[in-house]
Amino acid sequence: MVTVGYIGNLMQVAEYLFHEKDLSVAGVICEAGKLSDDLLTFSAVRNIPLYEVGGPEDLINAAGRIQADFFVMCAFGIKIPQEMIEKMDTYNIHPSSLPDYRGRHPTFWATVRDEKSMGITLHKVAAKIDAGEIITQRSCPYYLWMTEQDMFDELIKKVPELLGDLQAYLKGMLESRSNSGGSYFKPVLESDFTINIDKDSPAEMVNKVRAQKRFKGAKLQLDGKTLWLKKVRLTRPQPVQLTRGKSYESGDGLLCVSYNEYLSLKLIEYAEE
Repeated sequence: MVTVGYIGNLMQVAEYLFHEKDLSVAGVICEAGKLSDDLLTFSAVRNIPLYEVGGPEDLINAAGRIQADFFVMCAFGIKIPQEMIEKMDTYNIHPSSLPDYRGRHPTFWATVRDEKSMGITLHKVAAKIDAGEIITQRSCPYYLWMTEQDMFDELIKKVPELLGDLQAYLKGMLESRSNSGGSYFKPVLESDFTINIDKDSPAEMVNKVRAQKRFKGAKLQLDGKTLWLKKVRLTRPQPVQLTRGKSYESGDGLLCVSYNEYLSLKLIEYAEE
């Protein structure tokens, strides 16, 4: 039986590893302060040791306490130290089709860029982030009714397929491929999900909201107030001759913001700061 350690904060990935044939989960490492009840429940019910780490040194020490043949990582914010990379093979699950969308927030950038599909990649961890050899990939369609959270959840459902390919790779039945080129996106700033009614396209406005649904929301300054939008739709403006950025109440009692003579932004779910 091959033993594996999980480095990450998602219970789903740990459980997928637990159910993978011919793998035995020897331990779980998560970030300090990010331990969820789900992951704690997994550890207690499955009787698998759990270690919380606050930095690279803690990570090295915790990994040393887990008797694993290799590690699988997903949704983990601490960079793997070079010392650990040299001692132990680690495979990362990254929610994009590498080499595109390298970086910390691939699902955000894919959402605001209006991608029609997204991928998920299992690759070998190297010194450069998201640059190790690609083992395998899968993809999902990104429908308009889906939020960034919906897309992320669909991608994570592909993890068992990735793990099956990883085992084939470890047995010499699958070859890795280069992970060069592609695109890197910077960490997300508040300005990236702030709606500018005068400059943003309809797609940019809607997609900023989709991208921030699971967080505080997309930011909108309206009538001297700060609103955080979690769900919006585009609607026909009523009355039709409103100045751009003018707010009004729709016939169904919802707050709207005029965009042009054909479109208004209807605020379905939001909070005022």
